[in-house]
Amino acid sequence: SVGRLVPEVVNGLPAVRFDGDDVGYFTNRIANVRTVFWVIQESTSAPANYRAWLGDGAAYSFLGGLSAPGVIWYPGAHANVLNGQTWLNGAPVNGQATLRPRTMSVVSLVTTGDVAASNFAWGGNSYFWWGDLAELVIYDRALSAVERKAVEEYLQAKYAVGPTGGVMAPAISPNG
Repeated sequence: SVGRLVPEVVNGLPAVRFDGDDVGYFTNRIANVRTVFWVIQESTSAPANYRAWLGDGAAYSFLGGLSAPGVIWYPGAHANVLNGQTWLNGAPVNGQATLRPRTMSVVSLVTTGDVAASNFAWGGNSYFWWGDLAELVIYDRALSAVERKAVEEYLQAKYAVGPTGGVMAPAISPNG
């Protein structure tokens, strides 16, 4: 299944709830993912496991670390993801040391090169997302810092999360 639409999850807006075995397949595979924005939260009842942010069959390109919550990026994720820049509610973070948010947050990523994706929530094996997705925006180019910040601020204001109107999710290490 694709997940279940739940009304009024954040700021009066709906989200799709994934319960650990749902997948949202894209109409077409995207071979050149370069910038991604998620308005997302991992469920506090999610068991320890790897979590797929985006998937492409059995590839682990956008895989999060093992635990509950685990780190945003598993060390075996695609090099263009690991070497890219990750932000949590507008603040730069080290995705290999920062925990996945368990409150609704804006997570953004600018990769260092093309990465493929064909779905949200399944990264191969039993590595599914478990939580809510309010919005997913994917660009086929690396956004500039000004463009990225503008999209983040728009999403933070729309969903009332982050420094512009919500609660910050915990991060354990800033990008350094």
